[in-house]
Amino acid sequence: MRLLWITNIPSPYRVDFFNELGKSCELTVLFEKVGATDRDSSWLNFACEHFEGIVMRGISYSAHSAACFEVLTHLKRGVYDEVVVTNFSSPTGALAIAYLKATGRQYYLESDGGFPSGSRLKSWVKRMVIARAEGYFSTSDVHDEYYLAYGAKPHQLFRYPFSSVREHDVLRDPPTAAQRLAAKQQLGINQPKMILSVGQFIHRKGYDILLKACASLTDDTAVCIVGGEPPQEYRQLVSDLALSTVHFAGFKQRAELSLYYTAADVFVLPTREDIWGLVINEALAHALPVITTDRCVAGLELVAKNGCGRLVTAGSVEALEGALHLVLEDSELSWGMERRALEVAKNYTVERMAQRHVQILCQEVGSNVE
Repeated sequence: MRLLWITNIPSPYRVDFFNELGKSCELTVLFEKVGATDRDSSWLNFACEHFEGIVMRGISYSAHSAACFEVLTHLKRGVYDEVVVTNFSSPTGALAIAYLKATGRQYYLESDGGFPSGSRLKSWVKRMVIARAEGYFSTSDVHDEYYLAYGAKPHQLFRYPFSSVREHDVLRDPPTAAQRLAAKQQLGINQPKMILSVGQFIHRKGYDILLKACASLTDDTAVCIVGGEPPQEYRQLVSDLALSTVHFAGFKQRAELSLYYTAADVFVLPTREDIWGLVINEALAHALPVITTDRCVAGLELVAKNGCGRLVTAGSVEALEGALHLVLEDSELSWGMERRALEVAKNYTVERMAQRHVQILCQEVGSNVE
């Protein structure tokens, strides 16, 4: 099978997936940009081991996207059995879709997740772009609703396990209390309990909510937030709330993050909205109970459905505070969540993600040939 994939940037988790997918098909990936201006420079160090990766020329449109008319040159060659477009909200993706529609070519759409927009204008624009694809790769129930709201049909939805975690990243058993303590000591954490969060220091991630929720915790609980240099408003909030056990860690590579996950007792993503939230996959792979919000698709699909954590109302300090106390103080509840976390993580790996795509696309190719 010859597959063309059109996307925005070669993010590490996507490159991992493409290398795995490329083992089973002849894969060409078109990137709009070589990297994103709001991401660490390490993202530029990627290797196309099992696929052909082409960074197109274009006019930068945002941190993650560009307008690349070069995409038409690749589409006009017409040498591909299937085409998947993941950047359909960018000018390049919209242009590719318009061409595919005009020429009667079959294509699929994929994204990490999504919530339907309440704006009539945005809904109309999205429907114009999204409707009429051959199929839609979906990560969750709420993602299904997103596609259906913009013109997809139920039989066109294909579920896949979205992840950035490899099979070898998933622990066989939860770390012991001694292992978690040793990891804390290695990080210089002196408290017996530790809350971990990983993400960018931007308003949408809700770290102001997490800090306020931690004001009622005792001094035996450390709060570690990994994500680069925090803005002054967060430092000021720590000072105003007299949070003596908060630690801001800079950007960490995946290998470094493993130690933080091992040291933690609970993982928190206090997001105001995330169309997925891959850090949740990573936390589950390390047997961590997860607390996140009802505006996080990974939380809705992985955590709420499987009982490996707690979902709280987005933006609610009181709800997050209550969930933190519950998970940190009930060791039996936490132990059960750890076990269920690993069971979920085993089913959400890059390898399974690639296998599912091959299964769907090869089946569709076969049906077209017949």
